[in-house]
Formats: sequence, structure tokens, C-alpha cells
Amino acid sequence: MIQINKRSIGMCILLSIITCGIYGIYWMYLLVKNTRSIQKNTDNCKGEMLCLIFVPFYSLYWWYTRGEKVRQGFAEHDYNATGGGVAYLVLAIFGLSIVSMAIMQSDFNSLKSETHSEQRSTFKNKVNEKTAMLIARITVIVIAVVGVVIAWDKNSSVFQIVSFAWAGFGAAFGPVMLMSLFWKRTTKWGAFAGILAGGVMVFVWKFLVRPLGGLLDIYELLPAFIVALVAIIVVSLLDKKPSAEICDEFDSIKTME
Repeated sequence: MIQINKRSIGMCILLSIITCGIYGIYWMYLLVKNTRSIQKNTDNCKGEMLCLIFVPFYSLYWWYTRGEKVRQGFAEHDYNATGGGVAYLVLAIFGLSIVSMAIMQSDFNSLKSETHSEQRSTFKNKVNEKTAMLIARITVIVIAVVGVVIAWDKNSSVFQIVSFAWAGFGAAFGPVMLMSLFWKRTTKWGAFAGILAGGVMVFVWKFLVRPLGGLLDIYELLPAFIVALVAIIVVSLLDKKPSAEICDEFDSIKTME
């Protein structure tokens, strides 16, 4: 049975903006799982997500190839997908991947509704569509207002805002992802400690340490990333060792080809 994650497009876009793109990565992860489900592929998708995040231009290849596979998979279920590999690729080239995500999610939502139509009433579908449209319109208004506020201040810099936001994301989640993939001793509380330490250190370094200047005047991502790594290692070593079942699963996935 195909497992499809259905999501409100407007809410996904809104949460992606509020979290400075962090929720967008989770949303992308769900889309990757959906594309694999359409292809009846049950392999782990961690490697695919890492390539999307860290490998330059891999996203262009992903959008084209997966878009075509999704379209073919939909055809097998007698459903015509709105998007396709070429459309997704063009949007991605122009930096509009968020639009591709919305189109692909809309297709998955429609397919989910088709396969579970007997469980949903027409009234509920209409309510969900109206809610999604309202959220999408509110999101556009919020973006416009934020843009006006930023543009109104002649001393403001979008680059500085984005740089600070990605420093927080990189320091909070980067170490956790790496340690979870490559160190089986990582524990739940170690991961929590790393997220907390990395996120807090970004603010501490940005507003308290970096203004001191000199050798301390470095991008806050680097020291926060190191602090998060240390926190993960220390807390994980102090915490209870993961069960043998988890360690065996980690080793089995690591040795998969």
C-alpha cells in the first residue's frame, strides 16, 4: 500500500517562512518519502536528503528525475500529475523550488484524496481547500509586510538576516545530523543537548562575544557548531548507551550498498 504524507500547502509555506527554512527541509524530507513510496522504494532516504542539502546543483538533478518518476507513478494509478520533471527543473533553476514543492505536494494531496475518497465528505474537502487558500493569502500578505519593513530601514541587510538565520540552523541541526549518521553512540538526550547548545551559542557569540572584536570577530556558525558537537559527544557518553537492537540497525544500514 502506498503511504502518502498529505499536508496543507499554505501551512507548510507559512511554517517554512517562520522557521527561516528549517520546516522547509522537513517538508522536503516528506516529499522525498512520498516520491519513494510512489516508486514502491522502501530504502532509507537519509543519503538523498544529505545530497539535497550539501551537494551543489544536486537539487536540479533531483527535481527533474524525481518529477518524471512521480509523473510516471501517478499514470500507473490513472492520475495525471500537474507537475513534471521539466517544469520542476525550470522552477528550480530560477530559485523557485518552493513553488515546485507546493505543486508536488498538491499532486500528492490529490492522489491521497482519490485513494481515500470514501473516508472523506465533500464538505470537509471544501473546508480544507478554503482554509489552505486563506492561509496562503495570509502568508503572501505577511511576506509583503516583512519585505516593506526590511526595505524601509536603509541600514538593514537581507544578507545579514539570512546569514544569521542559517547560522542558527547550521549550528543547531548540522552537528546532530552528522553525528546521528556517523556515530552510533549518539543518544536522544545528546541530540537535544546539541540542538540547544548550538542554537543558544549562535546568539551568545553574535551579540556578546563577536562585538569584542579581534580574533573573536568570526562568523558565529563556526564556534556554535563546535560547541554543539562537544555537547552531543559529552551528553551522549554520559547518557545510557543505545540498545543493541539500535546499534545493529545502525550497522546494517551503514553497510548497505
